[in-house]
Parts: sequence; C-alpha cells; structure tokens
Amino acid sequence: MTILDTVDFSVNDFLRFPAVLCGLHKLTTLKFSANDIAVVPPEIGALVSLTRLELQFNKLESIPEEIARLPNLNFLNISKNRLKSVPTAFGGMANLRELHLSDNRIKSLPPRMSGLKSLMKLHAHNNLLESFPEDIAGMVSLTELDLGHNHDLKSLPSTLGQLPQLKRLMIDDCSIADLPCLPAGLTEIEISKNTLCNISIEPTKCKDMTALTLNKNKITSLPLTFSELGQLRFFEAAFNPLAMIPNEYGSLVNLMKLNLSFTQLTYVPPSLGQLKNLQYLYLAYNRLTDLPMELKGLHLLQQLHIGGNNLTRIPPVVSCITSLKCLMLANNALAPLPTDLASLNKLETLDLGCNQLVECNVLQRIPTLTDLT
Repeated sequence: MTILDTVDFSVNDFLRFPAVLCGLHKLTTLKFSANDIAVVPPEIGALVSLTRLELQFNKLESIPEEIARLPNLNFLNISKNRLKSVPTAFGGMANLRELHLSDNRIKSLPPRMSGLKSLMKLHAHNNLLESFPEDIAGMVSLTELDLGHNHDLKSLPSTLGQLPQLKRLMIDDCSIADLPCLPAGLTEIEISKNTLCNISIEPTKCKDMTALTLNKNKITSLPLTFSELGQLRFFEAAFNPLAMIPNEYGSLVNLMKLNLSFTQLTYVPPSLGQLKNLQYLYLAYNRLTDLPMELKGLHLLQQLHIGGNNLTRIPPVVSCITSLKCLMLANNALAPLPTDLASLNKLETLDLGCNQLVECNVLQRIPTLTDLT
C-alpha cells in the first residue's frame, strides 16, 4: 500500500478517518467524500505528496491546521460539513488553486488571505459570513469568487478591485447595499437578492463583461453606461422597481437574453429592435399595453414572455417575429386572437391562460404547436 498514489473511499459509511492512510507518503489524491467522519487526525499532515483532498459531505466540525502545511496541495474541498471556522494558516497556502468551503456554518475567514497567491477559485457560498477579509490583494491568481447565500454579508472589501484576474463574482442572496470598485476584466457578475438601490459599472474597466444579473434588488433606474457593455450577452434585472429601459440599450447588439419581468415598465423603447442576437425576452408582469413594431427586427427571438401585463390585444408585432417557439401571454385581458398569428410557423408553446378569449380557431393553422395552455 505504501506505493499508492490515489485512494477513493467516497460514498461509504466510515465513521472514523482510517489512520493507515496517513502513512501513505506517496499519495497524491485522496477522495473521502460522503462518509460520516467528524474528525480528521492531525497526522494527515504527513501526506506531503498530496495534491488533491476531497472531504465534502461529511460531518466535520473542525479541520486540522496541518492540512494548511501540505506543501503540494492544490485542490481542497471541505464543503457540506459542519465547520464553523477554518484555521488561520489556510490564508498562507501558497500552492492551493481551488478552495471549496460552501455549505458550512463558517462565520469568518482568516484575516490574512494574501498568501493564497496561486488560488484561482474560492467558493464559500451558503455559510454565515458577516464580512470578507480586506487583506486579499495578494490573491493575484483568483478568477472566481463565490460568496452567495451569506445572508449577513453586508459589504465587500475595498481591495476587491485589486484582484487582477477576477472574472466571475457571485454574491447573490446576501445583504449588500453598495459595491466597492470592481476589478477590471470581470466577465460575469451575479448580484441578485441583495439591497442595492443603484449600481455603477465602468464600461472601460469591464469591457469584456458577458453576464450581469441584478434580480431582486431595489434598483429604480438602470445606468446609461450599461449601453457601453458591448460584449454583454445575458442581462437580468427582474423584480426591481424599474420604470423604464434606457433607449440607449439598443446598442447591446450581442445580447442573447434580456429579463426585465416583474418591474414597473409601461413602455418598451423601439431601439430594442436592434438587438439582432436576442433569443429570450422576458417582460412579464409589468404594465405594458403594447409593444413597438420595431421589435420585428428580432429575427432570432425564440421566447417572448409578456404575460401579466395590461394587454387587451396581442401586439401586432408579435405575428412578425416568425422565429418564435415559445409565446407566453397569460394573465392579460386578451379577447380576439388575430388571424395573422398563424404566421408563427415555428411556435411550439403558447400560454393564453387567464384572458378573455371566446374563440381560438386560428390556432388550428399553427401545426407546430405541442403545448397549449
């Protein structure tokens, strides 16, 4: 056994960590997830060749500091346990590339994190974090940071903007009201379910951003500067008290998905018809009474959600968007169906529930329909 380099005891019923494993000095990979162990012995520090350690889905309430001294460790997963803290020494693991701490009960991270110079991914979502250390500027390799579902997390460190490689930032379902200066080079931001009233992103710094999710905040207006995010493909700001969409957003020609449902929109700017790559448009549960004819320029649109508005007729432009496969119109005040609805020769799903319809003969002329409600 002493020459073993990989051990995988995942998904078993171990109650104790086998002491014999700590004598396997050539071991590089140890997978011990989904067992019932509550303690990892400090002797694990003898595994000096270990590069990958997986201990997720156990019942660990603490983790030995000796793990932080494993010189070659580059992957550590201790998520889905019962940890309340991690050793201070974890902030100095210079060779670690991925650290997974999610789904524990951790209230704080080591105050000094700059020693994690090789760390590329830090996942710590669904814990009890109240803050994130200021000392993170040394994490020069970090590309992905997930702090979502930490409900008591009210702010991010001012040094966040000093992370030169950060591409993905997930801070959904926290209590953040303001954002610090963001790093240049971000491509994806998930900030849903916070308490943001406004948001400012410098397009010159985030010119490569492809996904921006702002659902369920308190944002009342969208910045004009977002129109300069030329690479944006996915934009969501649903469940915000928005009154309008800036006309300038028509310049977001790479946008594939736009979700502005459950806001307070009364008007859709004609410029959105310039979004030539848009495939999914969600405008449900607003205060719309019509859509502009210019939307007929959405030649790639597959899904249009406009249920829950104040529509008394299906907007004429809808019949011109012949690429549609899914059309959601429930909970309006629609009466007659227009005969030109039959021009939607790719339509598969149509939701007309909770309207004022008295006939639906035109639907017989849409042979592609497979789901009608």
